Amino acid sequence: DLPELQGDIDEVSIKKCQEAARLLRKPVVVEDTSLCFNALSGLPGPYIKWFLEKLKPEGLTKLLTGWEDKSAEAVCTFAY
Repeated sequence: DLPELQGDIDEVSIKKCQEAARLLRKPVVVEDTSLCFNALSGLPGPYIKWFLEKLKPEGLTKLLTGWEDKSAEAVCTFAY
């Protein structure tokens, strides 16, 4: 596992790829998954792992209680 990095979806993937390549001293391909709730302006986005660890799936649904729009987009980003 690489450290959890801060930034938008693309920045996180790029930084993760750069760090893995630096550690391994060779080109790498990394994948990062984000979950973006439309009602929350894209949150938790690339921080979904942290949100799930802290809130559990039940907590994620509670975040959406006040919004009619419960839709989300799962985004898988690959970097080389």
